[in-house]
Amino acid sequence: MRRQVRVFSASFILCTGTASAESFLPQEAAIALERKAIRGDHEALEHLRRAAVDGALTARLALGAMFLLPGPMRNTPEALNWYRLASDQGDSSAAFNVGALYARGDGVARNPEAAVRWFTIAAERGDVQAKYNLALFYSRGEGVPRDELVALRWGRAAAEGGDAQAQYWMGIHYYEGSDVPRDIAEATKWFQQAAEKNHALAQSALCDLYVKGDVVAKDYAAATRWCEKAATQGVAKAQNNLGVMYFNGYGVPRDHSEARKWFQKAKDQGDPTADKNLREMERAGPRAPT
Repeated sequence: MRRQVRVFSASFILCTGTASAESFLPQEAAIALERKAIRGDHEALEHLRRAAVDGALTARLALGAMFLLPGPMRNTPEALNWYRLASDQGDSSAAFNVGALYARGDGVARNPEAAVRWFTIAAERGDVQAKYNLALFYSRGEGVPRDELVALRWGRAAAEGGDAQAQYWMGIHYYEGSDVPRDIAEATKWFQQAAEKNHALAQSALCDLYVKGDVVAKDYAAATRWCEKAATQGVAKAQNNLGVMYFNGYGVPRDHSEARKWFQKAKDQGDPTADKNLREMERAGPRAPT
């Protein structure tokens, strides 16, 4: 699998190519040669180059990844060359990586139009992360005219393909009624799918929904469970909400010491509500923060 850092999230498969038998290099062999080349083995590097020139997809992907590593070997133009050639053999991850480099301006001039072209190639080959990135580009009008309908089509395709960030993005659209009719039940569905993949912001959103009980039944136990998951991952809003749960005994035994701990964590991240709740705890004692 050859992936680079995802473009817009803190949140990058080796496809079968069209190489002939003469240009075939097993993936395990390509990886072994790549590791040797990284350690300075010039013979291994030349072996990879010859295989790549002969059309071995695995060698082209290995060289593309190797020339993007930090350090003296980094050579973005050469990485782009090998990824383009790998993409010509039908590899979706290679097309994605070219798009990612142009999207970030990583070693090349930033070029949103080129990024969209390459992400489209990858997306049409089924790459779900490329589909999500296209949703963002079309939503922002970056590299293409803004078109929220096209953005939603790509975003839904990525979400249905299992991409957690895209699922959260769809949930936000339905929750806010942004370019789609507001639909809390649909938002909850997408948040749930993303949260089950450990997406912290989706977990925090589910916590809010279960506390409010607008569409899903109010469920403090479920709210606490999702808040704990998000808070543990560092979401300040979830940390504050978990503090409220412990202060009031919502879904957990009342525990002011635990409440103070979570308020403090959220405050340390600059959450103003947590700061207010801490000061209120000191001033009013048993009065419940909100």
